[in-house]
Amino acid sequence: MPQWSKEAANELEAYLSGERNALDKSDVDADEVLEDLRTHVDEEIKGRGLQVVTRRDVSEILRRIGPLAGREEGKEANINAPDASKTQFKTAPGPALAIFGVVLPTISIVVELCTRACARSFFDPMPTWWHVLLVSSAPIINALVISQIRQGSRAHPRLLMAANAVAITVAAFYAVAFVPLLLPGVVAVFFFGFGLLPMGPLFALVAAICCRCRLASFFGKSRRTAGAQLLGYAAAVAFLGVLEFPNIAARIGLELADSQDPAVQTRGMSLLRSAGSEATMLRACYERPRKFTNLAAFLISPENPVHQKEARTIFFRVTGKPFNSVPPPRLYHSAGRWSALDELAWDWDEGLGGATVAGRVRGLDLAGSRLDGRIHGQAGLAYLEWTFEFANHSSRQREARAQILLPPAGVVSRLTLWVNGEELEAAFAGRAQTRAAYQEVAVRQRRDPVLVTASGPNRILMQCFPIPPDGGAMKVRLGITAPLAMSNPLNGRFPLPKIIERNFRLPPNLEHALWIESGSKLSSPLENLKPGVIREKSANGETAPSNEISILRGQLADVDLLSNRAALRVRLPEASIRVRTAGFNPSESRDAEKTETNVAVILQDLVADPPPGFDRLAIVIDGSIGMTPFHREIARSLAQLPPSIELFLIHASNEQTADKNARNSADKPISKDDAAAKVHRLQAVGGQDNLDGLVQAWDLASAGQKGAVLWIHGPQPVALSSNAALRQRLERSPAHPQLFAIQTSAGPNRLLEQLVGGAVQSLPRWNSLENDLADWFRQLGSETGSWSFQRRAVSLDEVPGLDEVPEVTDHVRRLYAADQIETFASTGDRKKAVQMAGQHQLVTSVSGAVVLETKEQFDRAGLSPVDPAEVPVIPEPASWLLLSLGLCLGMWRRFRPRRR
Repeated sequence: MPQWSKEAANELEAYLSGERNALDKSDVDADEVLEDLRTHVDEEIKGRGLQVVTRRDVSEILRRIGPLAGREEGKEANINAPDASKTQFKTAPGPALAIFGVVLPTISIVVELCTRACARSFFDPMPTWWHVLLVSSAPIINALVISQIRQGSRAHPRLLMAANAVAITVAAFYAVAFVPLLLPGVVAVFFFGFGLLPMGPLFALVAAICCRCRLASFFGKSRRTAGAQLLGYAAAVAFLGVLEFPNIAARIGLELADSQDPAVQTRGMSLLRSAGSEATMLRACYERPRKFTNLAAFLISPENPVHQKEARTIFFRVTGKPFNSVPPPRLYHSAGRWSALDELAWDWDEGLGGATVAGRVRGLDLAGSRLDGRIHGQAGLAYLEWTFEFANHSSRQREARAQILLPPAGVVSRLTLWVNGEELEAAFAGRAQTRAAYQEVAVRQRRDPVLVTASGPNRILMQCFPIPPDGGAMKVRLGITAPLAMSNPLNGRFPLPKIIERNFRLPPNLEHALWIESGSKLSSPLENLKPGVIREKSANGETAPSNEISILRGQLADVDLLSNRAALRVRLPEASIRVRTAGFNPSESRDAEKTETNVAVILQDLVADPPPGFDRLAIVIDGSIGMTPFHREIARSLAQLPPSIELFLIHASNEQTADKNARNSADKPISKDDAAAKVHRLQAVGGQDNLDGLVQAWDLASAGQKGAVLWIHGPQPVALSSNAALRQRLERSPAHPQLFAIQTSAGPNRLLEQLVGGAVQSLPRWNSLENDLADWFRQLGSETGSWSFQRRAVSLDEVPGLDEVPEVTDHVRRLYAADQIETFASTGDRKKAVQMAGQHQLVTSVSGAVVLETKEQFDRAGLSPVDPAEVPVIPEPASWLLLSLGLCLGMWRRFRPRRR
């Protein structure tokens, strides 16, 4: 087959295009005539035996043929007619077409990629690089077509027509998407010309249509070019559909899921789970409520877009994850040069000064973290100080908020804020009083306070504001007192606290610096981690049987701190069975003068709790998707249940697709084997509401002589329904049945947050879920039960031999006070509970702690900061050395030989 040169092909196409214009004016079929001409040229070339066809060969053949239109009219062929390849348009494209069709759209694309101004304020036109490629195709194709027309080239007509169709389709789609911004754009033209940017797609569309008209007159009408156009339109529409369908499906699904009709909600959830874009749903969780977010949102809901609060609920119900557990959408450029534009963005903090963590905020990092602790083995408790250093890299002030999971029965007993390098201690008072003081100083005066309040069983909310912008920092310290969890009289365990919800970023290289000391033998599953936690011994500065202290130190990644391995094991001395500490007179304030006659002694005993003796157990298993990996572990652990306990199993799921007979079958007792088989068959989906299942389980457990409810659940970041029915049952019958909860993975739990006051007992995590559940199930059938510390206030002459009982740290008194506070709160004596919390400097369910910047601010709030001499401390290593030297010097002076 002969090989055509590019010039030869252009020569033939130019000739055919020129002849088409003439033939279209006649009554003949131009396509048929031109097809015959192509066949004739091919036969001429074959007859000449040409292997390579040049422009000269084609010119000779066409010169012999002459003008077809003239031949049809009976005229002589004009051999000296002008070369068809040099034919030009009567109206060639001017510079305006290139400016408006290529330059301005290109500027709009570049500016948006650099500033993300439209993405932050309205909608993201280019969320992926595929969108960038698609949007850029319009000005690129316009530039290519304009260049071909100017050159007068008639090569590749079908390719040019198809590409032009793509440009028209893409430009039309984005022009319609930017319709809501055209009027503001016209107004903004007068301000630095920025109003031309949203008009870029419209300009590109007009230019593409103009190019289409010139191509039609240039190449004429033919079936091949018409087919190429249709192919271009179809390809562009298909590519747009593939890219935009998940976003459109997510917007439609959000609107349906926000309906009040349960059936419509179900359709919306199904659409979001099957086809919705998770990135679009996540963006809706951070967007301010506004009318125009993108084309899909405007067409679907022009008057009432889904509010971010409802979007966050829907995100959990669809994905089973808290929205703030994943990085927020990247809607701003990483470079700092556009920080001025960021101030005008949607990036605002709706949780400022509130009682929830809310969403992540840009530019706020946890720059440093250290945990310093002391295990008092003889007292059976630990005191830990957690120091946080926050850094703000944004251009506005930020508030850091975090929900922290404390060790079981732990309380915050110290709060410190560094202001201008000086340590300021907190004031402890009622929750409402401390929060009001924080909001007045932080939000209104924008000074330097920090607030800590209870946020559920063993959970606290810490917040500090304002952290200065542009690299500003803030440093906060929490003091935590908690008892050891006793597995037997000589072995205790202590889980480290952990951040379970936050609004700041943890840099990839962040590590928590760990240093724990103990006068007793200390170990941890964290040992030998990389970068490593190591155990060592050093000289002890206090009297201990071993005359040594164990030290556990190292760098700990946040993922390890969140794991169940983040726990300490302590070997207690036998003397810890009974200890005492100096007491107090509950009727006196801490400022009152105390005498020896009115000071009680706090006596702590390690006792064996009686077996729980449950005769019926209702197990509620969370139906959220995050529970799927744990079904096998739950099923295997059921083998350890005592056979004497009547078992009920409830799958907490509010999906209408769930088994309609699930509730009825849950009302009947089930064997361990059947329960294990049922757990294996459970199907989890999205995020589920567990309240109905808990209420049903409580009713089943209350029908027995002594029932219990075990709730096995994942994070519950949103409250999907009212907990009034469950609260009523717990408040009206607080002792029967008992409600236990065990969480499979770290995260917030809004249901537990609303049950402050000991209504639910959270089971600590030490190992895998299977082992932890199996251990708890075995305890239900044990004859001895578990071990725990009991504390009581006694007078000096009430207990015989009290002087011989070892005296230990005053943290025992704080734990006793915490128990009393919760007792007063549960019995309705809230005033006495608040007074006691302030007296002993504790954060409890009725009290909080706040640090203000000046004494005047404390006075206006009616608060008194703690005397620095009364706060608990962890002695520095240098202090232990001084104490040791002092002890040695005193012993030397006492027993040195006297000179005669």
